[in-house]
Amino acid sequence: MKMKTLSLLAGVSAPLIMTTASSAGFVRIETTQKVNDFNLLVVNVYAVFDRPGEDVMFAVAGTPNSPLLVQVEGGVFYNHDFGNDQAPNPALFGFAPELEFDTFVTIGKKNSTGDTTLITPGFPLDGISGSVFATDASGWVVTPGNVQANPFDPANSFPGDGRILIAQVST
Repeated sequence: MKMKTLSLLAGVSAPLIMTTASSAGFVRIETTQKVNDFNLLVVNVYAVFDRPGEDVMFAVAGTPNSPLLVQVEGGVFYNHDFGNDQAPNPALFGFAPELEFDTFVTIGKKNSTGDTTLITPGFPLDGISGSVFATDASGWVVTPGNVQANPFDPANSFPGDGRILIAQVST
C-alpha cells in the first residue's frame, strides 16, 4: 500500500486565547497522526498546557499580526458530505462511519455531543477545503466558564490530560 505523506505546516501559532491566574501556561502545539481503516491520514492538533486548575482555552484565531495557517502538502483536506467545519454528529457514524474522521475545528470535542464551539464571523466562506486553511480575521471560540475549555478535565474536554483538541485534519 502506497501512503501519502502529510506535512502539517501549522501557523497554528496563531493566538490561543486563554485565561489564567498568573502567567500563561500554554506550552506548545502538539500533533498525533494515524492512518485509519478508510486510508485517511488523521492528524489531531492539540494545544498543550501545564498548570491544572489554572489554564483554560477559550479561542483559536488568526489576526492581521498573527495569521492562522494550516496547510497540507501532497494532499487535500478530507471533507465528508455530511460534515462541516465543526465536530461531526455521532448519530451519523452508523450510517457514515468515515464521518468520524472529517476535517474540523474545535475546542475540546471530537464530536458534536455537548459541543459549544462557535465559528466567529469572518470564518472563510469555503471553510476548510483544498490544501490550505488560512485566516487573519476569524477563528473559533467557546464562552468563558465552559467546561470543555479545561484542558485537564477528561469528563468534558478531549483528551483532558493537559492537551486540548483544537483541530482534526484528515487527508
